[in-house]
Amino acid sequence: MLLIIALVNGKENVNSEKGEEIGKTQSENNELRAMEERKAYMQSIQLVTENNEYMHMEEDASEQKVKVPVPNGYVGSDVAGENTVAGGYVIYEGTDPVDTEEKAKEARKTRNQYVWVPVSEEQLKQMYGVDEKGKLWGKLYDFTTNTGTGINAETGTGVDPVTGAKPYYWKEPNGIINVTSSTSHREPDILKDSDIPSYLRRYGARAESTEEMLMDLEKEFETSIESIAQYGGFYIGRYETGGLSGETVVRRMDTDISNQTWYSMYEKCKKLRGANENVVTSMIFGSRLIEH
Repeated sequence: MLLIIALVNGKENVNSEKGEEIGKTQSENNELRAMEERKAYMQSIQLVTENNEYMHMEEDASEQKVKVPVPNGYVGSDVAGENTVAGGYVIYEGTDPVDTEEKAKEARKTRNQYVWVPVSEEQLKQMYGVDEKGKLWGKLYDFTTNTGTGINAETGTGVDPVTGAKPYYWKEPNGIINVTSSTSHREPDILKDSDIPSYLRRYGARAESTEEMLMDLEKEFETSIESIAQYGGFYIGRYETGGLSGETVVRRMDTDISNQTWYSMYEKCKKLRGANENVVTSMIFGSRLIEH
């Protein structure tokens, strides 16, 4: 099980105001305006390049000295193999420095770790779209062994020449995403299962119904996309999430990773941030990023 860790969005008030505006336009059945406002808002998000109350900037060890946003309460590694964006920039939970191989060996077994995944503006466009109601949808891809001349997002056809990826049940005519199958996989979404309510109660999920949980997932997806736009990427668990029978961890050689349902893992991932209010942790979404 992998999880995504997103930095807290520093524009929460703006998001709230924009959400209210969109809600008003939707209630007035002005769906086109809602979509245009949502797109305009996403495009207005400025990339953070300086410290703020949630994070601080660190430089990697490459010649380019690439800046990496590190959430407060975490520290970037200074150890070779972990200290460049190109090689996978690792952060450790806690503020004690990890600046020697000896410290790193111990920290890998005792501290939660995450790896920075940079996402360019162009790559982010490959991860989500906005529908006619202003809702954000993840773009899923089917990966094949064949390659093509490129993807046509307008028609939802074509194959990427490098990765062999092709759109999975979505197209984007005139820049408006359309999920073409209501029964196939899509993000954000949950399985339509009659047992879901009992699972939610059994594993202590916040939601009381499938509808409420779906709304929560939609909000989490939007939060993740907004955070990626604001900080230029996200963090992913360095190791498969373990400690699933007790304290959930992301550490080396933790083999307690099985005999769980999706619902129990979802709740455990939500709690991984502990008391740190500078990050949001969750199960990773299925939106695929095409690397070139």
